[in-house]
Amino acid sequence: MSKPTFHVESFHLDNGMGIHIMPRPDSSRLALYAQVGTGSIHEGEFLGYGLSHFLEHMMFEGCEGFPNNAVADTVNALGGYANAFTDYQRTVYQLELPSESLAAGLDILAAMLMRPLFPEARFQAEKKVIQREREMSLDQPNTVLLQQLCANSFLVHPLRHPIIGYRELIDQVDRDIMCGYYRRRYTPGRSDLVIVGPVSIARTLQQAAKRFEAWPRRSLADQPLPEEPPQCRSRREVHPFPDPQARLAVGAKIPPLWHPDIPAIDILNGILGQNDSSRLLRKLRQEQQLAIQIQTFCFASRVTGLLGIFAAAEPGKLAALEQAIGGELETIRQHGVSVAELNREIIQQTAALRRDLKSNNALALNLLNSLAGYGQIVDPEQYLDQLKALTPENIQTAARRYFAPEQLTWNLLVPPEQLRARRVRSASGVRHGRPERRRLQHGSELILQPDSRHRLVDLAVLMPGGQIWENRRNAGISRLLSALLLGGTRQFPEAELAERLDDNAVEYRISPGNNSLMFRFNCPEERLPAVLELVKSILLESTFPATVFERERANLLEQLKSRRLQPLHVAQEKALALLYGDHPCGLPHLGSEASLQRLKPTDIGKFYRTLRLPGRTVFGAAGAFDHAVVTRFFEELDAAIPWAATEPEWPPPPRFPQQEQQVFLPLPREQAAVIYAVPACDNLSPDRFVFDLLQHVLNGLSANLFKTVREDNALAYATGANAIRGFFPGVINFYAGTAPDQAPAALELLKEERRRLGRQGLGAAELAAAKAALKQDNAEMQERSDLLLLNLLLAAFYRQELLLPDELDRLYDRLSLTEVNACLKRYFAEPVGVGVITGPEAR
Repeated sequence: MSKPTFHVESFHLDNGMGIHIMPRPDSSRLALYAQVGTGSIHEGEFLGYGLSHFLEHMMFEGCEGFPNNAVADTVNALGGYANAFTDYQRTVYQLELPSESLAAGLDILAAMLMRPLFPEARFQAEKKVIQREREMSLDQPNTVLLQQLCANSFLVHPLRHPIIGYRELIDQVDRDIMCGYYRRRYTPGRSDLVIVGPVSIARTLQQAAKRFEAWPRRSLADQPLPEEPPQCRSRREVHPFPDPQARLAVGAKIPPLWHPDIPAIDILNGILGQNDSSRLLRKLRQEQQLAIQIQTFCFASRVTGLLGIFAAAEPGKLAALEQAIGGELETIRQHGVSVAELNREIIQQTAALRRDLKSNNALALNLLNSLAGYGQIVDPEQYLDQLKALTPENIQTAARRYFAPEQLTWNLLVPPEQLRARRVRSASGVRHGRPERRRLQHGSELILQPDSRHRLVDLAVLMPGGQIWENRRNAGISRLLSALLLGGTRQFPEAELAERLDDNAVEYRISPGNNSLMFRFNCPEERLPAVLELVKSILLESTFPATVFERERANLLEQLKSRRLQPLHVAQEKALALLYGDHPCGLPHLGSEASLQRLKPTDIGKFYRTLRLPGRTVFGAAGAFDHAVVTRFFEELDAAIPWAATEPEWPPPPRFPQQEQQVFLPLPREQAAVIYAVPACDNLSPDRFVFDLLQHVLNGLSANLFKTVREDNALAYATGANAIRGFFPGVINFYAGTAPDQAPAALELLKEERRRLGRQGLGAAELAAAKAALKQDNAEMQERSDLLLLNLLLAAFYRQELLLPDELDRLYDRLSLTEVNACLKRYFAEPVGVGVITGPEAR
């Protein structure tokens, strides 16, 4: 088989700026990414001020030719997407645009990088936004844990400081400091532009050079970074954190990305904790049931990095979990890994590469990662060749070198009461053909969408499930069922099932929605026969073992405890409960402690059997599959499933409140969350297409909601809206994350946005931008067979016409401003929403 195509042309302008172009003629979208080689470790005398991150924010606040919010507005009007991120060693600016917008995208990036304005009027407001972002991060236990692990692992290296900076130092940043940092660090010699899409190399280089060659070369002198001294003994810190779960992180410092040990370290990372069959998940979560969640991570840069483990547990199990993790690390040092484990992980990483090669955006980020890590573009296949050359002895050598007990750093977060007790005790250019849709013998449907571009196969099953099939006595059973379906079958016990899925590089997910239960599997085409056997066993032979049931239920109960302290989740669940009342749509997604405790293993199998409704089940396949093989598989599956004879009784339609309601729920958190929930349409109504447009109108840097809440009033770091809908009328949730004393004002602005939609409606520019954005969504669907298959299955599930992306484009284009605003008036003219504020009492 031929290797995936990876052709990139790299150039350097006279001023030192790198231009890297990857033509993809079968795509209709562009990924334009600019990377500046400066991050939080390069801030010199202002280390800890968060200048790199602050500067990234200010670059969107106006530049020459694009004042104020013109960057976001321009990108939005083109139907594109703009974003940016800052890490320890770089800042990246991302534009995703239609293919015809190359010139506009280059204009925007050139203006941002070369001619920012740093308007004084926006400076203080953005500083407040960043402070709020930092405060919100302190409510996230995993973020806090990572910051503490870095500070404990690196005693002198700048990696010990958070990228966002410290509150008291952020307060000291002024415009002069910001401008000075920009002049020192934003230079063409530190910058690279990556362009992926349907472009001509010669013309694209010419256009990029025309815009960036005027950027004057400046000094590339870097202040030397302090060298971290060798670690001679293990380190351990314990900190309190107000959450019912306990958490730990353990890290080992690793060499730079270019070091020859990195491939073996990557394999160690995967074997230990990146897949369900990996050692830590299998032994410590599934078998010993010490961990609620456990996963490895690996961060490598051009200077140094961390290989480590994150885990969450019930507080009473934390000590045993810590000891068990140490034991597993010592086991791999002493006894190494098996050939099967090594081969499985190489297959996994090879499949992950293929998946990355499907998307322009993933490819662009891959190129930038290569530039940041190696200083040049490296074909991923070369790295895979390094992985394939590894032996078990290489992996054991790396484990011995980096997992020595004296080189490990441990950080623990525990509930405050436990710590006190311890102290007392001591649009692709490709057009798809029509999908094949047919009814199988027992009434289920089959959707087939061939696509041979990527040598991958997507399989999916969509059947009834979720909240509308639940009640208050068994709420959460769909979520528990989705976990237990992978807990073992008659043919494959849990550990063997996980190993076989990983052996075949299967990316899989079983998840409940509000109305459905979705099975999704993706695998390399050559692995399809083995994967079909596994899928059949999961669907037909799941045994729901009592031990797995107890473990997964305990984990859900622990997640519930933590979820009760997450302001946005609490606010949204309360809003849905108030809107829907006794209707199942108002039930909490995870259930309640009472409902979960009431469930028994036999309830899971019984519930699953009631959901096997042939008239409401849809099978699907997309990708590079053998038509005869896949068709025969689903025909045999349809014949083998013991279908339910009758359909459960449907609940009556919900009755929404006829007047506004507002409640406050106190939570011991630093920041507040605000939800304003308004009834919307169901997924059977033609109005759903208007609400698709509304999702783009209400979200993004150019949205009126964002400008009003964040830009004009600096009330929230995060604001937007999300939609929930299904067989029954749904909800639009307007949301904001804000300071406690500003929550009432934020709620009023969310209500004002609802009033604007109901009375004034959208403007022509808003509608045009939303249509352009939906075209980009549909273009991505053209590129990704998994997204296309999901969209087709959902249409069949709701008994609708199957529409391909270009057909959806035409449908949205036909919606007039008058039609759209008439629809919005029907839903938003009257005040019938529910407002919920969660968080601490206003100070």
